Amino acid sequence: MLANIEPNVLPGLQIPPVTTEQFPERNEFREIERRIAQTVGYMRERLNQSLRVPKLAIMVGVSQSHFFALFKKQTGFAPMDFFIRMRMERACELLDATSLSVKEIAAALGYDDQFYFSRVFKSVNQTSPTKYRVSHTKQKVARQTSVSPFPVHRWENSGG
Repeated sequence: MLANIEPNVLPGLQIPPVTTEQFPERNEFREIERRIAQTVGYMRERLNQSLRVPKLAIMVGVSQSHFFALFKKQTGFAPMDFFIRMRMERACELLDATSLSVKEIAAALGYDDQFYFSRVFKSVNQTSPTKYRVSHTKQKVARQTSVSPFPVHRWENSGG
């Protein structure tokens, strides 16, 4: 039976590691993944600006349609949908942590029209920015004033 097993798969034998030179397409795929990750970082740094897919595709070094497919495969979202979600995540952070008005938050995220911003926010979060702030403020207050999760035990002296 052992005669049918190739020597490089026997227990105890060391198999040399696979190098990226042996699989250039794998190395190329990792490079594309790295560039997509850089694109996400680029987006995060420019939440207050409008971005265009052609520019992002050029940064990655692929066509627009290929960029769209690669980006969606890696993130699960189309590039601009992902960017909008990042903006709305930042909006939630600002609503939670600051007293900025909705108009000021919209402007901080590059939206000239606060009403358009509110519609986009609601489409992503299923609630308006104002309702989001109110509900999260109430939750925050409730957490701050809630009873400790560890109950205080009163030990009764039953021994007289």
